[in-house]
Amino acid sequence: MSLYYIYDRVTYLICVVGMIVFIMTRIIGIAPIPKQKKELFDKLIVFLHSKIKKVGNPYIIPPELKDAMKKDLDNEILLTKAAKDIIAHCGLNASFLRVEVENIAPNTAGQYSENLIIINHLENTSYTKTMAVLIHECMHYYLGCRDIHLQDTTSNEYLTDIATLYMGFGDYINRGYVMAGYIKRHEIRYIKSRINKLR
Repeated sequence: MSLYYIYDRVTYLICVVGMIVFIMTRIIGIAPIPKQKKELFDKLIVFLHSKIKKVGNPYIIPPELKDAMKKDLDNEILLTKAAKDIIAHCGLNASFLRVEVENIAPNTAGQYSENLIIINHLENTSYTKTMAVLIHECMHYYLGCRDIHLQDTTSNEYLTDIATLYMGFGDYINRGYVMAGYIKRHEIRYIKSRINKLR
């Protein structure tokens, strides 16, 4: 058996294993979650529930808004309407909130600061991803209005993602976070199951 043959077989095996892991975690959404991460998620869910009390109903974007957004993802007026509808679903008024589309740092899908959501034009590649990013940034607004936050940036981002699921945006997050977001698809499934027990 030649060295080249062994190298070829090992390379092939690594590719197959990598593809299986990718399909399980990114597409099907099943993979083991480390105990430490489960404990973090559980702690954040309990914290969120102590502050908000009631799990949100599933959100459905108005069909006419969805159709218009699919045709023009860079339309700031449509994105602002969608953001206000998302916040209204959470029971708050977002009359001063606005959305802008700009070229910002690579690998940054969106930003929120002081009633302004910025969607990165460079990352604004599909309706599902844009909705997931918009919902995440809207949740920063919602949590800020409710004075719900954590000091640690990473934990706060996890809290924000968990809040999107808690408030009823799970379907949009699940579809849009295949290639974006702080929580992974297989983690979304776990978090949703824990939240459903609070209904």
